Amino acid sequence: MKLRDKIDGPMMRKLSEDEILETLGVAFLIAIVDINERVIALTDDLIISFDNFLKEFPKEAERYISKRVGKRYGGVLKYENSVDKEMLNVLTKSPSVNFELMGALMNEDPEIMAKRYKHT
Repeated sequence: MKLRDKIDGPMMRKLSEDEILETLGVAFLIAIVDINERVIALTDDLIISFDNFLKEFPKEAERYISKRVGKRYGGVLKYENSVDKEMLNVLTKSPSVNFELMGALMNEDPEIMAKRYKHT
């Protein structure tokens, strides 16, 4: 057994909610949860926007490229993601947070939380 495994063993237990709150403090935990949820929503939106751009841009670009130039240089490259199942999984939105629990933690109305972290 490695030294790291001996040290990590007792330290790898699951922390209780009270231990987390005591260690981090409520204000810091709220800030981290807030940032985390915003980053998840923005990342989802960016991935889907990039995918849409990659699919739609070649169609729009073809309108502005003469057929003669397209034939000479091989045409406009097309993007298709339906071949890769893992890529399709990335294009699905992340599950929403439990707004009841989050509202209770942040002492806010769950409906306000749902609007703030809405995954569009």
